[in-house]
Amino acid sequence: MSQTDPTSLELAKFYEIPEGLAHVEITEKVLKSPLVEEQQKQSIQKLNRKIFLFTYPSGSIKVKGLLSFSPTPSDRLLIFLRGGNRIFSITNPGSDWVCCEPYTVVTTTYRGGVSEGTDQFGGNDTDDVKNLIDHLPKLGETFRLKLALPTTLLGSSRGAMEMFLALARYPYLQERFEKVISLSGLLDIRNTLATRPDMVKMFKEEFGIGDVDEESWIKQRDPLLTASKIKKDLPIQIIQGSDDKVIDLTQGHRMVEQLQQHGCNVTYKEIKGGEHCLFNLKNRTHLVLGD
Repeated sequence: MSQTDPTSLELAKFYEIPEGLAHVEITEKVLKSPLVEEQQKQSIQKLNRKIFLFTYPSGSIKVKGLLSFSPTPSDRLLIFLRGGNRIFSITNPGSDWVCCEPYTVVTTTYRGGVSEGTDQFGGNDTDDVKNLIDHLPKLGETFRLKLALPTTLLGSSRGAMEMFLALARYPYLQERFEKVISLSGLLDIRNTLATRPDMVKMFKEEFGIGDVDEESWIKQRDPLLTASKIKKDLPIQIIQGSDDKVIDLTQGHRMVEQLQQHGCNVTYKEIKGGEHCLFNLKNRTHLVLGD
C-alpha cells in the first residue's frame, strides 16, 4: 500500500488542475497515456466520450473528482466510489468504471492525496461522498447535464465502506439512488484487523487507531453497524469474487446477514473465479451492473 507505488504516482499526474481553474478536460491526456488500455481508448474515441477533472467544496476544503459523459448524455448516472487511500490505487480516469457505457459517471478522490485535507479512512472523508452528491446540481449546471437521473451508487473495496457510512450518517442520501452496490467491499473492520496485519500497521501508523480508543475508532467506521439505518426498500447488492485474496469473503456474508436481519432489500452475488474488484475479468462492468 505504498504511496510511492509507481503506477499510483503516474496516475496522480492526471489530477493536476492549473491554478485558478475549477475544472479541466483531460480526455486527450487519457487517450495518450500508456496506463489506459487500448480497448478503453477505442471506446472513448468511438463514443466521443469527454472526461473532466473538477473540484468541489467539502466543508472548508476542495476535493477533486472526475466527470465522464458522451455528447448525447445518458439518462443513467453512476456514482463510483474508489478503493485505496490517498494516491494508492487512485482511479484511472480511463478505466472501465469511469468510461462505463451507457452511464454518465461521477467519482471522487476523497480528501488527502491529490486533494486538499487529510484522509481519515472513514472519518471526515465520508463527508466528501455526501458533498459530492450534494454538488451534482451545480455540476450539472456547469456542464449543462441533467444529473437528477435514476442513479446507481457503486462502492468498490474501501469505497463500499464509504458508501454505507455515508448512507447511514446522512439518511436523506438514500432517497437519491435506485440501487446501491458493494463490489469486493471492506464491510467488516474487525475482520480486517484480524486477517490483515498490513492494514493494522497502516491504521496505527497513518490513520490514528493508535491515538484514540480503538473501540470508538472501529465503531465509527464499521459498515456492519450501519445496517439498522438503511431503509428497507432501497435495493442493495453485495458482489464478491470467489478468488478475492484482499478482502475475506466472510465480510460480504456478514453484511448480507446484518441487512437481512433488519429487513433490508439485499441480494448477494459471488462471481466464480473473480479476484478483488474483479480486476481479472474483462466484462466486470456487465457482471456488476447488468448492462
